Amino acid sequence: MTSKLLMAAVLMIAVAGCRMEEDQDYTTTQPDTTRPSPRETTPPSPTTPREPDTAQPAQPGQQPGAQQPGQQPGQQPGQQPGAQRPGTQQPGAQQPGAQQQVSPEAQQFATEAFSGNLFEVQSSQLAMQQELDPEVQRVAQMIMQDHQQANQKLQSIASSKNIQIEQSLKPQYQQLMDQLQETSGPQFQQQYVQLQIQAHEDAIRQYEQAMESLQDQELKQYVQETLPILQRHLEALQQLQGGAQGQQQPGQPQQPGQSQQQPGQPQPHQPGNSGSPQ
Repeated sequence: MTSKLLMAAVLMIAVAGCRMEEDQDYTTTQPDTTRPSPRETTPPSPTTPREPDTAQPAQPGQQPGAQQPGQQPGQQPGQQPGAQRPGTQQPGAQQPGAQQQVSPEAQQFATEAFSGNLFEVQSSQLAMQQELDPEVQRVAQMIMQDHQQANQKLQSIASSKNIQIEQSLKPQYQQLMDQLQETSGPQFQQQYVQLQIQAHEDAIRQYEQAMESLQDQELKQYVQETLPILQRHLEALQQLQGGAQGQQQPGQPQQPGQSQQQPGQPQPHQPGNSGSPQ
């Protein structure tokens, strides 16, 4: 009986030993998941260098972020006074693509000057269709070409400043054109020269006033370039008028208000005024 018990104990010890060996072999064959594999190891990412801190250290008893002594409102720490912040625009600077504004005075000058140039062109074109003296034809052609070029410059300036210009004569110029269209021949030539003198004198006064009052530099430059042309036209027209008056022959119809009395000629006798004592 005792021998059987002893054998049973030996068998139990042997079985337990076999189980312990099996557990040990299983443990050694399993990979260690707690340690990273060589392939999965990633190099450490480089650290981004920090920008130097330009903020001045807070004074004793001063709250962090409080304005430094002498620092202007809105000024960043370390920024020079009056320096422009990145991405900001200077005060009063024009926005990109914004339409340039002009004064009402500049708009009025541009529209009136354009209409005056248009009258010079159309009236001179009408004169070119008449049978006039060669010298009058030459002056009319010069006036037409010069005022066409002046209006081209003025139209370009007005378009860049969004100034709306009517492509028609103003009423006062249309009235003058109607007067010319009702005449022909020598009467047309005389009235054309007279109206051109009047229009150029008015234009010269207008341009001289604009030269002093205009603030727009482009329009002011246009006035500087056009004013000598107007003065040259006026001189040529006055020469035409003087030549036409000098060529008037005796017996031609007398102009209203024109006196035929020659210098040194005795004054004609007036009825009822004998000049003798009573």
